[in-house]
Amino acid sequence: MSMGEFLHSGLEVWGSTKSLELIEKHDKPVMQCLPIQKVDTIYWVKSQTVVPAKVNVATVYVADYDIWHK
Repeated sequence: MSMGEFLHSGLEVWGSTKSLELIEKHDKPVMQCLPIQKVDTIYWVKSQTVVPAKVNVATVYVADYDIWHK
């Protein structure tokens, strides 16, 4: 992730040696980055992958074995 990309997209960065926070308009925190140890200069983001909801889409045409192997 690029700090410059966040800044160019309109977010602000507030920080200290304890944490960095990416802030949206109206002081709404978007993300917090923390060092693993107090002396670290690399800050980590704890996150999880969001799985999109399944979408039921009706298939209009299904190619079966006979079509694929003509």
